[in-house]
Amino acid sequence: MKIEYEEQILWKVLESRDRRQRLREDLLVWYRCPLVQVSPLNPGPVKNSTYALRLQELADEAVRTALQEAGLHILQELGAREETGPWDLYVVKGDAAQIKRLMIQLEEMHPLGRLFDLDVIDTKGIPLSRRLLGYPERRCILCGGSVSACIRMGSHTLEELLSEIRGRIESYTDEKAAVRSPIHVARLCREALREEVELTPKPGLVDLEDPGAHTDMCLDTFYQSINAIIPYFEETVRAGWNTCRIPVGEVLPRVRHIGVEAEQAMFTATGGVNTHKGVIFSMGILCLAFGRMLGLGIPPKPSRLFRVAKGMCRGILRKELEQEPAAPTKGWEAFKRYGVLGVRGEAEKGFPRVRFFALPLLRLLLFLFPSQRDRCLLTVLLGLMVMVQDTNILGRGGREGLRWVHLFAFRTLLRGGALTRRGRRLLYSFRAQCKARRLSPGGSADLLALTIFLDSLPSGQRNRFHG
Repeated sequence: MKIEYEEQILWKVLESRDRRQRLREDLLVWYRCPLVQVSPLNPGPVKNSTYALRLQELADEAVRTALQEAGLHILQELGAREETGPWDLYVVKGDAAQIKRLMIQLEEMHPLGRLFDLDVIDTKGIPLSRRLLGYPERRCILCGGSVSACIRMGSHTLEELLSEIRGRIESYTDEKAAVRSPIHVARLCREALREEVELTPKPGLVDLEDPGAHTDMCLDTFYQSINAIIPYFEETVRAGWNTCRIPVGEVLPRVRHIGVEAEQAMFTATGGVNTHKGVIFSMGILCLAFGRMLGLGIPPKPSRLFRVAKGMCRGILRKELEQEPAAPTKGWEAFKRYGVLGVRGEAEKGFPRVRFFALPLLRLLLFLFPSQRDRCLLTVLLGLMVMVQDTNILGRGGREGLRWVHLFAFRTLLRGGALTRRGRRLLYSFRAQCKARRLSPGGSADLLALTIFLDSLPSGQRNRFHG
């Protein structure tokens, strides 16, 4: 009976292939554009298992995203979920070789890419091979050896292959589910804040070697502050989820008390020292946006978080800065004296310096220098120090102090930032002079922490510089 069943499946698989071949020919005649055929790695006689169907969904999602981000337009999409296995066909407007390279990159870079079967057929109906474009053949998912050799020699059992495929899918699904937990989001906030404060050497800021321009705080002060405020970021994610059905512009007033409580917890932990007031607001806004998107069932990609944050903060400058607070802050004083909008202005615009500068730059640098993460982060910090109208610096050194910081940071970048020996020597000199002048770019440090947090999101696709 088993042999007869497998023979029946084999015939159905062959018939399905014939139908797909005829469909491909018709699509090529009609559209005269390359095709992308998507199917899962699916060994064994059972072709429509739960795992195969789930893997097909994940492959389709990855392919659509990759094509969209590469600016390639999908003209038509067809597919089926058959007894012989799931498959989808995409008609894509673009160069076949470019599309094939993109699919190879997806197979190599996506966590489940080794389980995707992504074929590209050119306008003449010829499938493009890896070898044709100078790429090596795919490797075995179990031993890393040649796939053709493993098949020829029967190196692995069917059960070993299926177990490996199931394990990879479950591991990936668990990881994606974890980021949907407010606890996990808060943990990413903690890691981002710790990485920022431990980054060394930073001009004027507390780091592992020096308290910078500060006499009232040190590394331990920051650790105590971080531990105190992290639970409030978790609470903010939950609040975003719970308020996801009300208009986005009405959310902030309803959850403001969480930020006030976080500030009180920070001051209690630090003995009255302001270590994270700015980042409580800015990272809190992103956590609120994150929770809202989760509640709505929308994947929380950084680009979407920025848009939601912008909607939440619309009009916040008029509401908060034009009226004198009971206890004037540096941000309010900078707004009244210099017209600088500070962190509220950054939030109201959707954090443009993070979205369009710091995050893309960090991803580019990490792509080019993957083993030099700290130096990449320091270089991004220098770039922010050139661009940001930092209210901390204005409060300590006025316009002249801010102008000096901008010029020195720019001069350091011209020498390669932290990625060259000359740049690093200048960076240490920069730190010493900021300390002597008592200038601390806390606003730039806060934006760097946001950048690290956003880059850590799986939905952000870490180390990609074109997103």
